[in-house]
Amino acid sequence: MRFHPILIAPILLLPIVVLPQLLGQSSVPSQPSLPIARPVQPLRWTPVKMELPRSIKVFADTGGALMQPRAWYVDIDYNDQKLRARPHLSKSATGRETGSAMATQLGALVAINGGYFDMMGQPARTFSLVMRDGKVEVPNISLVKRPHPSRAYAVTRSAFGIRANRTFDVAWIAQRGDVVWAYPKPVAHTVTTVAPSPSENSTSGGKVWNMVDALGAGPTLISDGVIQDTYENEVFFGSGFPNQEPYSRAAIGYTKDNHLVLFTTDSRSGVPGLTLRHTAQEMQRLGCVEAMNLDGGGSETLVVKGKALNHPAGQERAITSILAIVPNPDTTKKMKAVSTAR
Repeated sequence: MRFHPILIAPILLLPIVVLPQLLGQSSVPSQPSLPIARPVQPLRWTPVKMELPRSIKVFADTGGALMQPRAWYVDIDYNDQKLRARPHLSKSATGRETGSAMATQLGALVAINGGYFDMMGQPARTFSLVMRDGKVEVPNISLVKRPHPSRAYAVTRSAFGIRANRTFDVAWIAQRGDVVWAYPKPVAHTVTTVAPSPSENSTSGGKVWNMVDALGAGPTLISDGVIQDTYENEVFFGSGFPNQEPYSRAAIGYTKDNHLVLFTTDSRSGVPGLTLRHTAQEMQRLGCVEAMNLDGGGSETLVVKGKALNHPAGQERAITSILAIVPNPDTTKKMKAVSTAR
């Protein structure tokens, strides 16, 4: 999605089918946590047969117009030590590439788009956290300006993290120097109110966020099993994507049994997309105990085996970052060592 450069710093499973397109193609103040409710048009999921490890399963929603998929999700059993989720930042001179191009470079089995960026930048400027091997390559944006009226908000935006023990977390974060801090709730900004800047303990309970890999975006959809509405708190108003209107969405989440869920839904002719609340509800229906919204609109991209499954903008847009599911190099080395010893 394009960000204006005013920014500073029970599931119904139907019989397995093979979908042809897989084979041929590649204001208001902040609201409290909301209870789960059924979406107006619940998604109807069909397993899609693909040549992938048994720990990776692909599903499509075929309830849209002309039975064409309007949404996809991938379930990755992260208890499979042979897989690893890796954030990746484009190495292109322009700062962005298509998700399928980056996934192919990495030899990824699956990939989904990451966070937000300025499409007008040369090279493109990334606004969302990219952390690899404990090192912050790009920090989450720390200050957001809105012109009407002129206000500057020090923000605690969302990030999805992976610990050294291969468990996950979704947190509201802010960076202080080289240290990333996580908070149990975001700074309480609204359209009409600028809250105090975050500090180590300003939102009560702040702590160092010890992650190995992480990807920023937001807002948080589910935290500790409860659907959230922190669109205003994270200062996404005026950003270019709506909260309560149907839209092309991408999201990432995890289940209590350590499955990773990657989700996208398109908004195009005859297909209305989802609101943020409905996206959260769908992620909860898929078993997620925590989930985060990713960049959406024309930027949302879900790639399986090098091919983008969705095309919300008519063609695949170049983006700045992805989360890729790749063969775990540590496991691969161990397997080769065992084979050589034999």
